[in-house]
Amino acid sequence: MKNIKEIVPAETIINNAWTSDSYSIDNNLWVFLSFLRKKLKNINSNIIIKNHRNLGYRLEIDNNKK
Repeated sequence: MKNIKEIVPAETIINNAWTSDSYSIDNNLWVFLSFLRKKLKNINSNIIIKNHRNLGYRLEIDNNKK
């Protein structure tokens, strides 16, 4: 994973995931990350997507998860 433990601003994620003409881009990001979190939980992944308010998002590895 390229940016593990690096906080990635929401704007960077949006610019790399959607075109500039996408409708309600901020909501798209929130919905998509919610979907990803649920999928990661359902497959018992040890990867967590953490939100750092006003900074962005970071991937973390939960070493306590089996």
